[in-house]
Amino acid sequence: MSEQVIRDFVEAINDRNYSRIEELVAGSYIYHGQSHPDRVGFDAAIIQALKPYLESTTSRFEIVKYKEDGEFSWTLTKYEGSAEDQETCLDRYKIKNNQIVEQWNGEEKSSSTLE
Repeated sequence: MSEQVIRDFVEAINDRNYSRIEELVAGSYIYHGQSHPDRVGFDAAIIQALKPYLESTTSRFEIVKYKEDGEFSWTLTKYEGSAEDQETCLDRYKIKNNQIVEQWNGEEKSSSTLE
């Protein structure tokens, strides 16, 4: 993944431009473990490569794509803090067909659609 793609990806995350994120991540998934064959997501090296370009070094983004009932959906989660200090989930979005089907802000959960 080139440095420009990484910059584009982080910009799309910061702008919450979900259709652009989806374009950038298409084809960039690997399978994680045999026990969850339908769960696909970025490998740790790609996530680590994004870190220098994030707005805050204490923020961590996690993107996971799932296959449910034959259709793909994915979650975008932003964390603050470190795992050692009990990191906090700031925002989580579940995206399906370019729509936010579920949204969590900390513990709150709601549904909405993309504009």
